[in-house]
Amino acid sequence: MSREGSKGISYYVSSTLGVKATEVRKPITRAPLPPQPVGPVEGEQQWAAFPAALVALACLIFIVSSAGVCYICYKWSRYNSYKDQVQRVVMPPRSYEPVYMDHSPSLKQYETQVYIICCPSCDPVYNLFKSYYKSLFSPSGS
Repeated sequence: MSREGSKGISYYVSSTLGVKATEVRKPITRAPLPPQPVGPVEGEQQWAAFPAALVALACLIFIVSSAGVCYICYKWSRYNSYKDQVQRVVMPPRSYEPVYMDHSPSLKQYETQVYIICCPSCDPVYNLFKSYYKSLFSPSGS
């Protein structure tokens, strides 16, 4: 660098920073770093089988989820067949049946609607009515 160029730079630095600059030198360079090793490092060897483990885990998840879907489909088909079987057993009653009143003078005919409901067998009221009607309509009368 020329002497006049360094004087100009030192004058500019002195006026800008407010300190006296004595000389201008070229930048300091560091020594180059040694090259990085190319082979695997000790910490990387323990993760070498990690991709294979992930693939095995993905296969396991796929097999278990496929089995779960098959199980749900099987249960759904059993539920639908049970529902259809129950609907076939329950027969809809006739909507209106004529009823004649014997004690009326004109023997009027009345129409009644039959209402049948399904009660679960674990209900205590259902068991009470079932035993009551069983005793009424049993041939032995008990």
